[in-house]
Amino acid sequence: MYGNIEYLCSMLKSEEHSQQILVSQLNAEKRARRAAEKKAHDADLRVSDLTNRNMDLESRLETQLNKVSEMVQQITAMLMGGGVLSLPDSLKEELIGAMRVEFERQKQELKDMHEKEKQELIASFNAKLAAKDNEIARLKGEKGKDS
Repeated sequence: MYGNIEYLCSMLKSEEHSQQILVSQLNAEKRARRAAEKKAHDADLRVSDLTNRNMDLESRLETQLNKVSEMVQQITAMLMGGGVLSLPDSLKEELIGAMRVEFERQKQELKDMHEKEKQELIASFNAKLAAKDNEIARLKGEKGKDS
């Protein structure tokens, strides 16, 4: 009888140990499942955030494409002789600045070319004047010898 009690105690300890192992495995699986669920939830949040950001970017891209399309239509209408071109102020300022620089460059180029032509004309006039002065002096010299 004492042997049966020891056997039963041993069996209970073995059963208790098996239950502890199963409870430990169950708890480990629960923790792993919670971790996996948290990762899935975090991934869902990231996907949701990326989806929202993507929609925002697509919306902004659509807006910009519409603006570009409108500007192309305005430019086309202007080039075809109809319609008024309305550009954003920043673009107008940039275009005006570029045109101003080009205008100033061409203006300076014309001034330089005019100054060069003027100097050439003055030099030509001075050369012709000197030639006439020499001819007058030569003629005066010949007239003085004839008298």
